[in-house]
Amino acid sequence: MNVQLKILLYNLKKSYLWIIILFLLMILSLIFYSVRPLELKLSSSDFIELISYPRSKNISFVSLLVSIYQIGLTIYYIYIYYSYELENSFDNIVIRSNEKKWIFQKIVGSIIFIILFRLIYTGLLYIYFYEKIPFELNFLVMPIIYHILISLIIITILNYTKFDNGIKLLISVIISFFFFLKFNVLISLFLIIIIIIFNCIFFRFKRYYN
Repeated sequence: MNVQLKILLYNLKKSYLWIIILFLLMILSLIFYSVRPLELKLSSSDFIELISYPRSKNISFVSLLVSIYQIGLTIYYIYIYYSYELENSFDNIVIRSNEKKWIFQKIVGSIIFIILFRLIYTGLLYIYFYEKIPFELNFLVMPIIYHILISLIIITILNYTKFDNGIKLLISVIISFFFFLKFNVLISLFLIIIIIIFNCIFFRFKRYYN
């Protein structure tokens, strides 16, 4: 697992520009809220717009733009994290790693990234809102569940489809937005469990042999 944590950190460094852009978008959005007329008070809806909260009702243009970027960032990061060893040291992991253990560690690493990133992002954002709206656990839980789900979907698409990587990413984007608009927490939790079990049972390195 130490190897996976090092790969997580390495790919975070590679992704720093995209993460900086996300936080710049967050700052610009907060500037927008700060210059609104005083009669337009901040609400929970304003906070939800900035945290990629999955929902299908009352989606504003700001919410859509910020959510698109956050979903895209999750897809991009999970892709480069998951593919790193497959592209750079495939022979080494085949020889030295147990494939069941490897895929499980990749899944755990992806979940760790999602949880930590959402905690940091949401926590920093809430600093601006904490005197204006009460904190709700759903602000953390729902985006975390959603992003874990799309991370696992990306991993599954990479494992079990034979399309070019560009097509795989496009399919990931389409499915991710479907679940964003049609999000159901119970269905999502059920799918997370099923996808983890499915990958841990059926994953094989030989799928990646040329």
